[in-house]
Amino acid sequence: MTNVVREIEEILINSYQGDQVKYIKKNPGSLSQLIHLALGDVEPISWRSAYLIASGMKRNDERLRESINSFISVLPEKKDGHQREIIKILSNMNLNDEQEGEFYDICYKLFQQPDKQASVKVNALKFVLRMVKKYPELKSEAEYLSRKHFLTGLSHGALNSVGKLFKQTDVNIKGDFL
Repeated sequence: MTNVVREIEEILINSYQGDQVKYIKKNPGSLSQLIHLALGDVEPISWRSAYLIASGMKRNDERLRESINSFISVLPEKKDGHQREIIKILSNMNLNDEQEGEFYDICYKLFQQPDKQASVKVNALKFVLRMVKKYPELKSEAEYLSRKHFLTGLSHGALNSVGKLFKQTDVNIKGDFL
């Protein structure tokens, strides 16, 4: 393990969020190690690395372009908080058609899982609905996600967020969850 990786791990474990972001901005060369950690399975280091990337990245950050496929491939196996941060990263990138399709499928499936944290479901739905705006022929798939059994277990606040997302996309809501 390199000294830079040890230093990043130390910061991720012992520093406050603001200090973590300052470190990354001060040391832009550490991003490649941060990406490596974010793709790994060393918790809480891995999800914190993904969080830090999501917090500090620019829209369509070129430094992340080569890692898009890796983030997509590891997304389904990660735990909820880690998935949420990877969804945020990928949602901020311009994806090619193949990447868009794979990411859409994953987000669609994540939203359908009743035991997923609300934050994962909401972030996954945001991407799904963004694709509905881009590809209107997907609208019926989004309408299917508005069925009550996919929304069971969401808090009132999460339901309100989901309802607003559906309405902003002009998706016909199935059932009476709102």
